[in-house]
Amino acid sequence: MKNINHLQSKLKSQLLKSNLSIREVERRAGLNRSALSNILQGKSKNPTLHILYALAEVLGCTLSDFIETSEHEETTGLQSAKVQIAFPTLVPLLHQTMDIVSNHFKNIKYEPNLEQFWICVKKVYVHALENHNSEIDHLYAEWLIDKFKE
Repeated sequence: MKNINHLQSKLKSQLLKSNLSIREVERRAGLNRSALSNILQGKSKNPTLHILYALAEVLGCTLSDFIETSEHEETTGLQSAKVQIAFPTLVPLLHQTMDIVSNHFKNIKYEPNLEQFWICVKKVYVHALENHNSEIDHLYAEWLIDKFKE
């Protein structure tokens, strides 16, 4: 329940900033009526990447705004994402992500535990999807993994 509460809180905050009605956001995002309402009411506990991306575009934010909890958590140990999203699985991109993350950890001579590794893979993979890239952003991956040296 904690995950969906985080997402609901972020959506409500962005909705207030936008000065748009729930229905207007759904319309502009090209979503079914009540798609946003269902998330806000906790009826939709696992929104798809497509829905969240469309909402982010209309609300003037990014997927990361919905996923990340705070900059502090991101810089102090890379806590896992707080929202479960149905990400599409693009196997070649996922393989590329795992290879790049693994190589960057080797470059900084850091042995991540399994949770840290998957958190980084997920963040780098989502970053590529969020930016409509078919390739991984090496600089973003390096920047993210370099945080482990701190």
